[in-house]
Amino acid sequence: MGGDEHQGHKEGLAMDDSASFLPKWAYEGLRWLVSVVLPATATLLSCLNAAWGWGLPMEAILATFGGVETFLGAVFLGAKYKTDIANAVQ
Repeated sequence: MGGDEHQGHKEGLAMDDSASFLPKWAYEGLRWLVSVVLPATATLLSCLNAAWGWGLPMEAILATFGGVETFLGAVFLGAKYKTDIANAVQ
């Protein structure tokens, strides 16, 4: 056996099956949601609230969006760190 047994990636997986807990498509989709969709939605709500005078409690809404984004970002960072360590050991 050569040293390439861990180099091949199965279609649709982010990393080796034993080290990854999410398929690549799910990881990329959730990462896009956290880094693009949630901040854009918060900005849109804030702008529309100001423009149309909806009277929404924007401070609470923006704090909630920020907290969710930070939490999910930390979870993804931890998961990536765990996967990188597991792949390095192999």
